[in-house]
Amino acid sequence: MEWKRIDVEIDDSIKSDHSDLVEIKMGFDTDAQSMHNEFLSGLTHLSEVQESHYNVMTEIESGVHRSSVSPLDDFVSEFGAELSEFEINIPFRSTNISGLSMETKDDDEGQLVRIIESERFGGLIKSFRLPTGRGVVGAEIEGEILSIKLDDYSSG
Repeated sequence: MEWKRIDVEIDDSIKSDHSDLVEIKMGFDTDAQSMHNEFLSGLTHLSEVQESHYNVMTEIESGVHRSSVSPLDDFVSEFGAELSEFEINIPFRSTNISGLSMETKDDDEGQLVRIIESERFGGLIKSFRLPTGRGVVGAEIEGEILSIKLDDYSSG
């Protein structure tokens, strides 16, 4: 299954404080993978190379994916987050709110979450697995907290 983008709602007070950043995000609401796919789709005369490239990228992505998913407890400890049954609160002290992206993906063991925040994580993807039976239903930034809302969930 593919990664699914989660819209992160931004508190009105943050929007007014960073209105220029919010406007910029609207014009660039795409990720690197989408831009990469768009670029490759324009190279129709290189279909054999594209197929080979796709196979290599898939192999690399699956290897990175396996090694980079943190247990939720490790993620919570690393970033000073607070975990409750239906919410994960992550301190978010960034001035670059437009640099935040969050996605989820279902697999055989439940739901994975990955967060990219260009300033805080240095452009790296941080991924973690949710507890069995939990899934993301929304996310928002209020003040200096990124709040990920959870609910009962079944991938099947």
